[in-house]
Amino acid sequence: MKNVFCLFNIIMVIGCLVLAVGCNQTNTAAGSIGEESSIIEHDNLKSIEIENLNDENNSRVVITLPEVWHAKEVIFEKAPSFEYSAEKNKHIKKVSRFDIYNSTEADKYNLYGDKGLAGEFYVQGYYRDQPESTRFPNHCSVKSTVYSGEMVLGQGEIFILNCDLPKEKRTEEYSTFDMVYVWIPIEDEALAYNLSISVPPGEKGDEYTDMVKEMLNANTPDTES
Repeated sequence: MKNVFCLFNIIMVIGCLVLAVGCNQTNTAAGSIGEESSIIEHDNLKSIEIENLNDENNSRVVITLPEVWHAKEVIFEKAPSFEYSAEKNKHIKKVSRFDIYNSTEADKYNLYGDKGLAGEFYVQGYYRDQPESTRFPNHCSVKSTVYSGEMVLGQGEIFILNCDLPKEKRTEEYSTFDMVYVWIPIEDEALAYNLSISVPPGEKGDEYTDMVKEMLNANTPDTES
């Protein structure tokens, strides 16, 4: 695991599980949870549809993306070696990852080397006995907590992180960028929902924070720190 720009490690998802390939987090789920040999992709999605594992019935949730944004879902077969802890989740046989793209200003969002890619949504391994800092990507620090409360997938937090740009993308003016980062722990699992949107260098995160709040129905009063 080298840094936040090396996208995706073995991580998990959402109504299914998410397998990501690379190295976004310091605290990813252990072991292989998806089999790369069986991959299905759905592109140009205007919403993310997932099971809410914080609901006793795993009700299906639709997260609508703003007008100029779309997602790509990558689906894998769950690896036989991985099992959920909660009985109600053991039926899940697929793993998914959602990559989030901007459709109109693709040149602004290519921090991961994928033109237009601005963010991602998956389920991340979360070991509650580890330091809280392990929730965050490498080479990032918490700038502020902009929301703490109920969201469409459960109780969680929204942060603004300040992250190092890769050396090849640094300029005299900018060496870091901000990231809107959502963390929603999943009850009875060593997992958490994780959504991140990168803010282009030089732009303020307020617009992106508001966008994420609207997507996740984070409508109760903000907690800022």
